[in-house]
Amino acid sequence: HRMTSIVYAPIIVDDRVVATLNLGGDDSAAEFDAVQLDRIGGLSELLGAILGSLQRRGALARRVGQFRAAIDLCEQPVVVSDLQDGERHVNPAARAVLAARSPDQPGIDEELANPSDDAADSRHDSDLIRRSVPVEPRGLVTFLRPDSGAERLPEWLVARLTPREVDVVTLVAHGRHDSEIAELLMLSTHTVKGYLRDIYRKLDIHSRVDLTRLAATAQR
Repeated sequence: HRMTSIVYAPIIVDDRVVATLNLGGDDSAAEFDAVQLDRIGGLSELLGAILGSLQRRGALARRVGQFRAAIDLCEQPVVVSDLQDGERHVNPAARAVLAARSPDQPGIDEELANPSDDAADSRHDSDLIRRSVPVEPRGLVTFLRPDSGAERLPEWLVARLTPREVDVVTLVAHGRHDSEIAELLMLSTHTVKGYLRDIYRKLDIHSRVDLTRLAATAQR
């Protein structure tokens, strides 16, 4: 292409050349002078900084997604709150516990507004919150009591079911439909129906009405 002056400026991210910024001048152009070379070098550094920032941002987003997935897979009910922007991540186990609370029972915000006497240990003397631990920067991890919603079910019934089946029974007992249960537990409606079939078989019952009646009898 009749290029008489060519400059290859490396674009470096984390001490590794990931690309080059290539500039050339034809036979009618003067050679690159010191000022131009300095500007080209500055531009390649800027591009390297931008690419590095994007890569770190992508890696951070992946890690956040992995951590959220891990929390969601945990059977321990966990709520992660960002105190700066007010966002809150509630895993399926915690959703089931909160959904099983009756309207007259205090919610998580009310419980968190009443700190325990032992502030250093961040414990709460509550039937809902087992422990709440501040994390930097401006975060809060709250562990709920797994039996907060299921404690009304008799021990013999809980003993026959898996923890996830107990969640489903508890939500059925509180009048939740399959679609609502699926949303709260982050399952598909098909999976919820499968859980219900297994529950019916284990308890030797045949319908949602029987299950609701059984749970209501257990609560008295």
